[in-house]
Amino acid sequence: MTPFTLHDDGDPDFDGDYAVKSDSTWEWSWNLSVLNIDGDELVNLLVSPSNEWSKDEVTKHVATHEMGHAVGITYTPSGHCDDATCLMYNATNNWSRDGHFCNSCRGKILIKHTD
Repeated sequence: MTPFTLHDDGDPDFDGDYAVKSDSTWEWSWNLSVLNIDGDELVNLLVSPSNEWSKDEVTKHVATHEMGHAVGITYTPSGHCDDATCLMYNATNNWSRDGHFCNSCRGKILIKHTD
């Protein structure tokens, strides 16, 4: 990967900012985003920038999390649990929790069966 520095367009958001190649010419194909900070098509989190996930992994995680809400996993007032290893945790600390519901969340799952 070509070394680069960041160009800030002046607003407080990290959107539309571009990488600058080491020879100081614009490399427009590196339109950076918060989810792909280094331009390698993998998703990064600011809380753990050295870890990367594919867009499919992130999609699976988000879809599974939302299905958790759909089957009754919710807490007052945030809607989320406090177990950092659980898929229903109240913050996104990684995209690798999609295979784990904590005991508290498992106890909230309600799937109605009708005959």
